Amino acid sequence: MSDKTRSQLIASTVGSVKRYTLINPVDATTKRFGFRCPVCDLTYQDNLKLLDHFNSYQHKAKAGITTAASTEGEVEPGVPRASFATVVETMEQLIAERVNSRDPKYEERERQRRQVINEQRKQRRKLKRTHGDTEASAEVEAALGFGSFGKRRK
Repeated sequence: MSDKTRSQLIASTVGSVKRYTLINPVDATTKRFGFRCPVCDLTYQDNLKLLDHFNSYQHKAKAGITTAASTEGEVEPGVPRASFATVVETMEQLIAERVNSRDPKYEERERQRRQVINEQRKQRRKLKRTHGDTEASAEVEAALGFGSFGKRRK
């Protein structure tokens, strides 16, 4: 079974999601309900299990598919296999581009966010000062017995 046939088989299987197949009662003894692998003559009730089967050693051995380790040159036709060093180099390059190209919009948003936080902090301090101890509240607190509880002495 070639890679092209395998990819067609996978495409037809993925395309049959939420599709129901009726089985003729005459064939019911030889076939079960579900998704069938024609190479291995196995039936699976779930299409995910069938896809797992397509990637299994058993299926690849029966279909005559070579593993990725034996095909060093290309992952798929026209797609070269990348070495570890190439992947690391590409990742470092992308990270460097991301770090060096700090978006001016990002810095502007960050400055505005800090400014809003500072304004909120100032408003809270201002409210604390205006709602300070009044004589009436001090008398009520003293009458209830917790007038100086939790406060610093001035």
